[in-house]
Amino acid sequence: MKIPTAGGVVTVFGSQEDGRRCEDNTSQSSKNVHAIEDQKQTEDEGSQQETEAQEASEGLQPAEYTKRVPLCEDIPDHTVTIVKGLEQAEEERLVHFLRNNEDVFAWSSADLKGVSRDVMEHVLKVDSKHKPIKQRLRTMSEESNKAAQAEVQKLLDVGVIREVQFSEWLANVVMVKKKNGKWRICIDFTNLNKACPKDDYPLPRIDTLVDAAAGSEMMSMQIASLAIIGSR
Repeated sequence: MKIPTAGGVVTVFGSQEDGRRCEDNTSQSSKNVHAIEDQKQTEDEGSQQETEAQEASEGLQPAEYTKRVPLCEDIPDHTVTIVKGLEQAEEERLVHFLRNNEDVFAWSSADLKGVSRDVMEHVLKVDSKHKPIKQRLRTMSEESNKAAQAEVQKLLDVGVIREVQFSEWLANVVMVKKKNGKWRICIDFTNLNKACPKDDYPLPRIDTLVDAAAGSEMMSMQIASLAIIGSR
């Protein structure tokens, strides 16, 4: 390292060996210092750590307790989660509404019926002047490769995707393992995003949607386990 001074440029040289020797001397001197802690304080800290560990293992509990309600008595696994504490008449009306619309729930990939293109269609506005990009093939582990083949086969069986030969655009799939051990298939569309012009009218902001829901009689939270959008 060079440092400019009034008498000229001073060069400072460092040595890893000397630095490690100084670190060893410092650590040895710090070990000779014995701290005496109050026994009661130590016990309190130990109980606090046990409580924090127990809360972390149990996870955060929702502010409002919920319960599961089966939509079909013959299939107990097909359940929805509703909040407890509703009035009996209100809960019966809600459960009756959900059971009457049981067909809109997809419990597996085989239940995906799709949306008619007359109702809604998603189109990629790719710039015609942009050169098609083919990403280099990335290698995956044997476990990830088998999981990717299984997920792709599910989509092929349902008809969400179809096989294409000699495609001009190629993107690698990225397999992400969930906490429950299942796999989520993702696609790296980085280069494709560069070929699409920026959307001048993006999706509404989250805070705007929350404000718009103020005063609603009943709130609903839905989780899309298989959020698949058809692109053309």
